[in-house]
Amino acid sequence: MHWLAAHDAALLLALYRHPGDRVAAAAATALLQISGGGVCWLVVFGLLFVGGGRRGRRIALTGALAVLLAHAAAVWGLAGLVQRPGPAATVPGVTPLVGPGAPFSFPSGRVAAAFAAAPFLTRGSGAGPAAIALLVLGVSWAGVYGGVSFPADVLGGAAVGLACAGAGRWILGDPFRRRRGTLVPLPRQAARR
Repeated sequence: MHWLAAHDAALLLALYRHPGDRVAAAAATALLQISGGGVCWLVVFGLLFVGGGRRGRRIALTGALAVLLAHAAAVWGLAGLVQRPGPAATVPGVTPLVGPGAPFSFPSGRVAAAFAAAPFLTRGSGAGPAAIALLVLGVSWAGVYGGVSFPADVLGGAAVGLACAGAGRWILGDPFRRRRGTLVPLPRQAARR
């Protein structure tokens, strides 16, 4: 386990504010601020619920449940069980771009919420799903770049998020499955006399 922690810290230092670009730091700060607590994903699902029609409401409810499950599992469940201190507490010279945040960093709650939302928002083609996929990857990058999460925290958060997306589908049903129409009974043949 010590080997993993040492390599995780080395990878963090390789990615942490590298190369120190102001634009990248501003982008990471913005991504970290909007993704805290999964609120941005709940807002997106709220907009989808209002304007998405019947199917959009099903996707929004299932996705919002997945995000809430991911936040609860990552922040209130696993982080308290694992109790891994964040990079600022364990790696010298690392200061997070945003406030102190949660006392424990594994798994990343931001990344868990993002990966819980991704399967519901990246279906289809076009600019919308591609932008959501880039946003999810950006949140993952920002956690490490901003000194909030170790790379293993990001991987753990992604696993928790995808598991919670599956749990949301299991609880409320798959919102992408097309419901089959009702069967029309065959007309009865006239009885022979």
